[in-house]
Amino acid sequence: MFTLKTKSLSDSEQAESKKDLAVLLTRLAIVDTKGEVQAYELVFRAEEGQQQGLSATLAVIAHTLNVSGVESVLGKQLGFVPVSVDMLLDTAIELLPAQQVVLVIHDEIIAITDELLLRCIALKKMGFKLAMKGFVDRPELRIMLTLLDYIKIDLSLIPINQLSILVSQIQKLTQASLVVEKVATKEAFLSCKSMGFSLFQGIFFTTSVVAKGRKPPRQKTAIMKIISLIQADADFGKIETLFKQNPDLILGLLQLANSAGIGKEGGHLKISSLRQAMLAVGQLKLEGWLKLLLNSTVESGFNSGLLQLVVTRARMMELLAHYIESSHPTISEQAFLVGVLSLADALLNVPLEQIFVQFSLTENLSNAVLHYQGQLGQLLKMVKLVEVGDFEEANPLIHGLYLSSNDFSAIQFKAMQWANDL
Repeated sequence: MFTLKTKSLSDSEQAESKKDLAVLLTRLAIVDTKGEVQAYELVFRAEEGQQQGLSATLAVIAHTLNVSGVESVLGKQLGFVPVSVDMLLDTAIELLPAQQVVLVIHDEIIAITDELLLRCIALKKMGFKLAMKGFVDRPELRIMLTLLDYIKIDLSLIPINQLSILVSQIQKLTQASLVVEKVATKEAFLSCKSMGFSLFQGIFFTTSVVAKGRKPPRQKTAIMKIISLIQADADFGKIETLFKQNPDLILGLLQLANSAGIGKEGGHLKISSLRQAMLAVGQLKLEGWLKLLLNSTVESGFNSGLLQLVVTRARMMELLAHYIESSHPTISEQAFLVGVLSLADALLNVPLEQIFVQFSLTENLSNAVLHYQGQLGQLLKMVKLVEVGDFEEANPLIHGLYLSSNDFSAIQFKAMQWANDL
């Protein structure tokens, strides 16, 4: 069972928090043809058992984006917010940050009334963009199509061999950009790309390399900063911070520790944290390795969608671990590493089981990632459930931490902000 560090609220604060409508949030990346994040679909769910009207729910969503900081959640990207027609007509929707929000009408089988058309025109004048999920070619719907900026198509609902016919119909009726959901394979991605889709969602973009390119300048800048810190004999904490911002460097460091014989026979300790890996490799070997990387022409295929997921998950794990009382002093450091390792198969294109055979890592780390065992494993399971919007399964784990949904969301926003700032 998880226990928390002492964190008391006054009676007035507790009473006030009960008045709030607690909303859980997840964001699903929407990427371009290169796998770079261009927007996020935001999925909200009110706390279980709370019955609130549309206005109250919209007000809390707006509060989440405006007060908690729209940049914490979206960075500079657009946010696709699913709405019903009733939500669209509710004036509370105007509380949302118009310039960064795409309102996604979630039911294409709608009555196209004069009231709805006038409302859509008014919302566009306020700065909102409009999208529709799904497409049905009905004569009365065609006037609505001229107002849309995006049309979203769910690939799981239409055979890919029939998709080109649908795309051709849509392109004759509207200039809206096409977004395809539920892309799971490279073949599906390439087919949709050839048909004219410009934006994509699906597990393919967080489990695979989309497009290869030379090592990004940002990583080389980070390597130069780390080298300069090592040469200045800086505190390990500063060096560790830069590694945390570059998960591919973390995995390279673990490989270096393994090649150096760390964790093999002879009494060496197995690696359980990033700091331990740096100390085990040693300053001279670490600096030499980084200099080789700096001058290499090795190609990196990591896209921003995958990297955003890695650093957000790892930071989320680390922040949540701060709330857990444990006799182990490095629990938060281990939590961050578990977050990175849980996506190492996508980053390295190697099965997770093989990675844990290759790397000299402690058993509790491998059990957490591979089997969701222990405190770290349960944290990882909870974070992954929230990432895909499975709030029903995540709720018991969140409350098992004695965290309110609002407290959990506050931690989540900090993790998102940290990732966005990179």
